[in-house]
Amino acid sequence: MNDEIEAKFRKVDKDEVRTKLQQAGASLLKPEFLQKRVVFNLPTLESNLPEMPIIETIDGSDFVVFENDKKVKVSNGANAQQIIETIFSTDIRARANKGWLRVRDEATRITMTYKRQDSSLIDGMREIEVTVDDFNLAFELLTYLGCKYKAYQETRRELWELNGVEVTIDEWPYLEPFVEVEGHSEGEVKEVSNTLGFEWETAHFGAVDTLYSEKYGVTEKHINEETPEILFDKPNPFTK
Repeated sequence: MNDEIEAKFRKVDKDEVRTKLQQAGASLLKPEFLQKRVVFNLPTLESNLPEMPIIETIDGSDFVVFENDKKVKVSNGANAQQIIETIFSTDIRARANKGWLRVRDEATRITMTYKRQDSSLIDGMREIEVTVDDFNLAFELLTYLGCKYKAYQETRRELWELNGVEVTIDEWPYLEPFVEVEGHSEGEVKEVSNTLGFEWETAHFGAVDTLYSEKYGVTEKHINEETPEILFDKPNPFTK
């Protein structure tokens, strides 16, 4: 499982950030695009889980084989096995910070990810991720495994790279745009953040639910468990 070393900087002007990135010599990897994701909770301890899927290698590619011989092609069989074992782990499912699963369409690739926030520190988010070949089949796989569908969400994202560090300009519905800086160490994340003019003392570490909670005064439980859609073209569910 990998640690995510990342920092968010809130309420940015997207054009100003683009200018700073260009002046710093950053490379635009992907212009702004729409991301679509479905989010799942892990099965409860009371869930009757099916037989554990197997990982098969066919013509040099790894596949997760599940119900009625359905196959999802994955980029890394070992990571896919880790995700499956996490879903089946009674220890992880019993923990309060048991995490969640996500299938995300990123325009040029589709990912399936297990995420867990262990703390609010810069390295507090942990994840296991694989690239998959089919959004709908990945959705079916997690449903088959007993994962509980939680929400469908949209975001807009623009991806840059500066000195080997990933910089994204993100926009979620009903929130001001923010920048996320992600690297391999706190030092390089801090250095790139400073280069772009962000004050480290204002950095936010953790998931986006806390941003909604701070802005609208709603609980993170309401955001995570009682809001089935967060979409750009739908009314704001947090101002009812």
